[in-house]
Amino acid sequence: MLAQGYTTRRGRRGTHLHLDQVNNRVRARRGSGMVALTNGGAIPDMFDYQVVLDPEDTVVGSLNEDFALEALPGDVFTLGTHAWQLLRIDGLKVRVRDAQGMPPTIPFWFGEGPGRSNELSCAVSGLRAMVADWLLEAGTDETVSRLCEATGIPFSAARQLVEYLHGGMQALGVMPTRETLVMERFFDEVGDMHLVIHSPFGSRVNRGWGLALRKKFCRTFNFELQAAANEDSIVISLGSVHSFPLEEVYRYLNSNSLRDVLVQALLVTSLLFALPLNARANHHRVSRFEWTWAVLLAASVAMIVTVGNPTAGHSRADPATWLAVGAVLGPLLVLCIVGAQIWSGR
Repeated sequence: MLAQGYTTRRGRRGTHLHLDQVNNRVRARRGSGMVALTNGGAIPDMFDYQVVLDPEDTVVGSLNEDFALEALPGDVFTLGTHAWQLLRIDGLKVRVRDAQGMPPTIPFWFGEGPGRSNELSCAVSGLRAMVADWLLEAGTDETVSRLCEATGIPFSAARQLVEYLHGGMQALGVMPTRETLVMERFFDEVGDMHLVIHSPFGSRVNRGWGLALRKKFCRTFNFELQAAANEDSIVISLGSVHSFPLEEVYRYLNSNSLRDVLVQALLVTSLLFALPLNARANHHRVSRFEWTWAVLLAASVAMIVTVGNPTAGHSRADPATWLAVGAVLGPLLVLCIVGAQIWSGR
C-alpha cells in the first residue's frame, strides 16, 4: 500500500515508499518523512480541553471532553499535585483559578477498548451477590474480613470495595446483579428527567439494550432523545414533559420484539448522509454517478425492508413477492455492475 498507493481521478496518490524488487531494497520517497511526522494517527472521536489559568492564560494541563462537559462552574479538581477551581468553559479551554486548599475531585478519562466479556460480567455479578449476602448476614466489618480471605486482596482494597457496594445497596435498596435489575429516575438542575438502569451485563449487552430502548422511547413519545451505556448501567435522557410509570419500562422490550426494534433503528437514509461526509473528509467532490449509486442502493435496501416486513427476525413476505422483487432488482443490479465496469475502464 505504501509503495503502490491508491488510484484517484487525479492520478496515483499515497506512494510514500519506493520498492526495488530487483535489488530487494526499500527507500523513502521525497516528502515521506514529513508525512510521517505530521500524520501520527487518526483523528480521535474525543477531544481534550486545555486547562488555562485565568486571567494569565497559562496552560496548566488538559481534561477529557466528557469530564469538561459534565463539570460545573465552581467544581474543584486536581491536576498533578495541585487543585484548581473551574470558572467557565471558553470554547475548547477550561478556565480555572487556584482552589486555595479546597478538597478536589479526581478527573476521569474514557479510553477505547473492548467491552466486558460475558464471563467477566458473570464474575462481577457473582461478587456483588456474595457481598450483598455477607452484608445482610454479618455486617460491614465481617464482610471485609471474609472478602480478604476469599480473594486475597489487601485489607484497604477490600474495605473500599465493600463500602462502595454497601453505599449503592443502601441507596437503591438492593444490590444490582444479573438476576436483580434496578431502574431509577432523577431530575437534573434544569428539570430534565433521566432514567438509569443498573445492569451489570457489560457494555456489549448494555449498548444494544440501550439502543433498542432509545428507539422504543422515540416511537412512544415521538421525540428524539439521548442514550448512553457503560459496563454497569444504561442512562436515557428524557425531557421535562415526559411522564410514565417506571414499571412500564420493563415491558417495553421482550425476546419477541427486540430484533424487530433493532432493525427499525437502522435508518436507510443514513447512506445518503455518509457520502457527502466521506467526501468532505477526503477533500473531493461527490460526482453525479456516485450520487446515482447511493440513491439506488438506498432505494433497494428500503424496498427489501418494506417488502420483507421482518418481525422477530422472520420475513412476512411470501415467495411470490420475493420473486417479483428479484425480477425487478436483479436486472438493475446487473446493469449497475456493467455500467460501473464500463465507466471505470474509461
